[in-house]
Amino acid sequence: SILNNIPPKISQYFVHSYYVNCENKSDIAANTNYGKTFNSVICKENIFGTQFHPEKSHAYGLKILDNFIKYSPWSLFRPRIIPVLLLKDLGLVKTVNFKSPNYIGDPMNAVKIFNDLEADELVFLDISATIEDRIISFDLISKIGKEAFMPFSVGGGIRSVDHIKKIIEMGAEKVIINTACFDEIKIIERSAAIFGNQSIVASMDVKKNIFGKKKVYVRSGKKTTHINPLDYAKYLED
Repeated sequence: SILNNIPPKISQYFVHSYYVNCENKSDIAANTNYGKTFNSVICKENIFGTQFHPEKSHAYGLKILDNFIKYSPWSLFRPRIIPVLLLKDLGLVKTVNFKSPNYIGDPMNAVKIFNDLEADELVFLDISATIEDRIISFDLISKIGKEAFMPFSVGGGIRSVDHIKKIIEMGAEKVIINTACFDEIKIIERSAAIFGNQSIVASMDVKKNIFGKKKVYVRSGKKTTHINPLDYAKYLED
């Protein structure tokens, strides 16, 4: 269903220098050959992942997104498509292992594209806000609120209840808090009490340390907490 009307041997837009090896061969929907063959489309039940960028892959890429939005494996359940867009200097970027952000477009153009595609939600994360000791642009949030037809969430440098109040007043449905959760865990409890649990999202960045162990990192992946992701998730939940 996901690849309906998508012919073989077409070109798609890749920006990554890595790929995922899918252990369960039945979950592989498509492979790509670019010097070597690797898994580029994985599909399991209502979860669908691509190694490339459908939204930047012209007509066939948009058709894949359209198929995903319409595809429903169960009569009482429809998958939700929630694009996550990374921001730096008010532009959309793509990173590799939290490094080397490459500019890929204008965020407002992306909003218009996903309006047309009827995406369920949008997520905007300013990846440099915390390390630059600032907050995601209020002006940009206001523009997104006026343009987006779907609910949207924002994150980046959010450190206080006042920040959250202003962002929600500008139209965001949810705020996403990362580093501040580690620095001051009470911000989650205080914010949820004021704005409701549904409006507060705690996020974490995870990568392997030099010993190959997965740990939670903060400050845009630059500072390790030495905490196991599962333990940290339970801590945030409590």
